[in-house]
Amino acid sequence: MLKSSGMGKLSASYQVEDVMTNNNLFDTDNKINQHVKFLIKQAEKLALQTLKEQELLLVKMANFLSDNRVLRKDKIKDFLIKYAKDYNINNIIENGDHLFYRDHLKDRAAGLKFEENTITLSNGFSLNKELLNKTK
Repeated sequence: MLKSSGMGKLSASYQVEDVMTNNNLFDTDNKINQHVKFLIKQAEKLALQTLKEQELLLVKMANFLSDNRVLRKDKIKDFLIKYAKDYNINNIIENGDHLFYRDHLKDRAAGLKFEENTITLSNGFSLNKELLNKTK
């Protein structure tokens, strides 16, 4: 995601240096790969820590699922209350409207205005029908 989708510090796509990839940046100093390795190691540590801390919860849920096909939301809450270590049940988000990124998106979408005659390109050029007619 850091290389192909610009999810790193710089919102850009990276590829192997080649004449066919001139529209991309190149990770010639290998910094992105180093950052990816760091993130993967951090994620692995967090996963192992979570598995150790929440072993009782995970085993209880797995045991339940060994006899039942589905573990529904209300039952998951029960398991969290009974078996989760250092977990605040009030942290559960039941309504997606309370998520920060969704609120941010809604506010941003409401604030943007669409102008029919203008198409703005990312490099700063504007294809405004009225301006184009004046320059002809």
